[in-house]
Amino acid sequence: MEIVMNTQSVTTVVFHGHQLTTLEHHSETYVAMKPVCEAIGLQWEAQLKRIRRNPVLRTSMSMMDIQMEGDD
Repeated sequence: MEIVMNTQSVTTVVFHGHQLTTLEHHSETYVAMKPVCEAIGLQWEAQLKRIRRNPVLRTSMSMMDIQMEGDD
C-alpha cells in the first residue's frame, strides 16, 4: 500500500493532555500507537509484543518512519 501524504491529511489531536499526530487516508484515520501508549502510561515495548501476538492486530500493523514537516 502506498500512502501519498499532503499537509491537508495530517492533523493533531489532544489525547490525555498529549498531542498526537494523525493521518487521514481514504476516509480512514491512522494514529501511531507508541504515543497513545505513552499518553496513558503503558510501556510501549510490552504493548508492541501484545500486538504482535494478536492474530488480528498483527495483520494490520505497519512500522514506518515518517519525516514530518519541519523535522531535520
